[in-house]
Amino acid sequence: MGLSVTMGFLKTHGGCITVDSEAERGSVFRAYLPVTTEINSVKHEKVTTPKESVENGGTVLLIEDAESVRNSAKAMLTRLGYSVIEAKDGVVAVRLFQEHKI
Repeated sequence: MGLSVTMGFLKTHGGCITVDSEAERGSVFRAYLPVTTEINSVKHEKVTTPKESVENGGTVLLIEDAESVRNSAKAMLTRLGYSVIEAKDGVVAVRLFQEHKI
């Protein structure tokens, strides 16, 4: 999903990605964005602090194959007051969804 999200971001901003790949050597991804001469091209918005906990709680079915990413996401969601059910892939997620009637 990371590359597709990156591609979407780049297309939205008029950019692109090139890929050079060679067997047994790996791949090189290059991301390009257009140059701007505008000094204040970025508008800054006031950052608000999220609520410390969610009213009435809630349950999240977290589906992520990378364990370290899954652990980080679970920790953040738990701090926000959510109950988290973890799945490492879609097959496990469907089973857990059916078991917990989420």
